[in-house]
Amino acid sequence: MSDRVCVTNDLDRVPLGERPWPCRRRGVHYAACEDQAECGGCVPRSASVGFLCDVCWAKLTDALDRVGMLTLHLRSIDSNGQALGEKVSRSIDQSMIVPDSWIAADELMDALGAPTIPSTASIDETFLLVDDAIAPWNKNTEEMVNTREGAKRAVVLIRRMQRALRRWPDSEAEWRAIPYVLCPTCLHRNLYRKAPLEYLDEILVVCGTNGCDYQREWFEWSALHAPIFQSIEDDMKRREREERRKARAA
Repeated sequence: MSDRVCVTNDLDRVPLGERPWPCRRRGVHYAACEDQAECGGCVPRSASVGFLCDVCWAKLTDALDRVGMLTLHLRSIDSNGQALGEKVSRSIDQSMIVPDSWIAADELMDALGAPTIPSTASIDETFLLVDDAIAPWNKNTEEMVNTREGAKRAVVLIRRMQRALRRWPDSEAEWRAIPYVLCPTCLHRNLYRKAPLEYLDEILVVCGTNGCDYQREWFEWSALHAPIFQSIEDDMKRREREERRKARAA
C-alpha cells in the first residue's frame, strides 16, 4: 500500500482561495486528537492514483469530462456571474473591460497549464485552444498526477471549476437523472445529480422519491459507485458491438 497521502493535505504554497478542504478519513483520528466528537476525522486519506485519493481522482476525471464545454460556455457569454458574497462597487464593475466569465475561462486554462485565450479569439479558435489544453491531461492523466506539481494543478482545476459552476449555475442543468442505480434507502431508480445553485453549495446526489430524504455528496457517491458505472458502460459497448455485427451480417 502506498505511503503517499492525498496532495490536498500539502498545499501550503497554494493560495488559500485555491485550496480545497484537506481530504481526511471520516471518523478516523490521531491519538492526539483532543475532541473526536467535534472532529470529523484528522487522518489524511491515502493517495490511490499518483498523489490523489480516490475521491479527488473521481473529481478530476469528472472535471476533465466537462472543463472543455464549461470553458467554451464562459467565453461565449459576457457575464459577471453571481457575487461570491463580497460587495462590489457598481462604478468599478461597469469599468471592467474583460467580463468575469472570460477571466474564469482563463483561470481554467491556467490550471491546465495552458496560455490564456486571446481576447480576439473567435469561438472556433477558442475551441482549438481548449482542445489542445485538455489533450495532454486526457492522454496521460495518471502520469500528470504522479508528481506533486501535477496533482496540485489537478486540485486547483477542480476548485476553479467548482467556483465557476457556483458563480454561473446555469452553465449546467440543475437536475440530471442518474440511470440504472437504485436509491439505497427506498430502492427506487429515482436518483438525480443536483448542481449547486449558490456559491459554496455542494454538488449532491438526491432521491426524487416522495418521502425519501436520501442525499450524498456527488464525488464521494461517484467514487463509491464507479465500478457499477464501469460495468454498465462495458455492457452497453458490448451490446453496441453485437448490434453492429448483426447489422453487417444482415
